[in-house]
Amino acid sequence: MTEKHYRQLLRNRQPRAARPLFGTGADQNLLRTVARGVRRCERARNALEQILPPEWLAAVRVEGLERGTLTLAVDSPAVGTALRRDEPRLRQQLAQRVPGVRHLRVAQRGGD
Repeated sequence: MTEKHYRQLLRNRQPRAARPLFGTGADQNLLRTVARGVRRCERARNALEQILPPEWLAAVRVEGLERGTLTLAVDSPAVGTALRRDEPRLRQQLAQRVPGVRHLRVAQRGGD
């Protein structure tokens, strides 16, 4: 072991000040991004409440809006089939009410 290597090992063992977890630019950017996604999902949910029949709403959840694709999780196969059948009209109405919606994905979750 050389003296240079030994001194480097000693420096590596010295405690360093912990970087703050919050209050940096990266965490603020992350929080803004998450908040924007939550607001977009809330807008999509509000739009669905205006568009869908009330009896379907209990079986439909907004899972997310990413890259223009709104993903809906459906608990009932019958509601899922009806949403897929009516997808063009539903996508058009959602696109008018929620900025950024270009595609609609219906995902089956659970079931009757």
